Amino acid sequence: MDSSITLGIVPADTFSGYGVQVASVVAGSFAEKRLTLQEGDIIIRGNDLNISNLDDLNKFKSSLEHGDRVAIRIKRGIRNNYNELVMVSRIPPPRNYLLFKRELPSAEVKAVYKDNHFDIQGSRVGVFRILVDPEMIDINKNIVVMFNGRKIFDDRITPDIAYTLHNFLSNRDRKLVFVNEVRLSPLVGP
Repeated sequence: MDSSITLGIVPADTFSGYGVQVASVVAGSFAEKRLTLQEGDIIIRGNDLNISNLDDLNKFKSSLEHGDRVAIRIKRGIRNNYNELVMVSRIPPPRNYLLFKRELPSAEVKAVYKDNHFDIQGSRVGVFRILVDPEMIDINKNIVVMFNGRKIFDDRITPDIAYTLHNFLSNRDRKLVFVNEVRLSPLVGP
């Protein structure tokens, strides 16, 4: 959640008069969209606080909360021909941001492997696969897969040369060569 308050202006550091002159307005910001501030505007008051310099503007901003009504008095014009205007709006509520963007549903899997036996605990798992490496699994014995305490697979896996070649061509890893895979769905029985 973004709870900070920003007006969305860049103050002019060369301005030496009373107030804070706007050097630029951030596109899409509160200052542009809601207050319609423009480059060259001079902010002289925020709600009940006179703004003579950047410190005053910062004090004003620190007093604000989301949902507050904001009245900004500005001078707008060319050279010494200024009009005073009051821009009024409300600070929008805080924005929520997803910390982890999730376009697909998530799942959790915890697996323990020993001697061709996989003991898997999981939640919200649809389909998963176990890649078979003959250095890890004895292909002369059955592979047993338990999922949440229920046996979902108990069979031998035969090496498949087409699978091995396809897998090698897709990752070019000479150290880990898979000879086949077991594709399982814990939702469906053995």
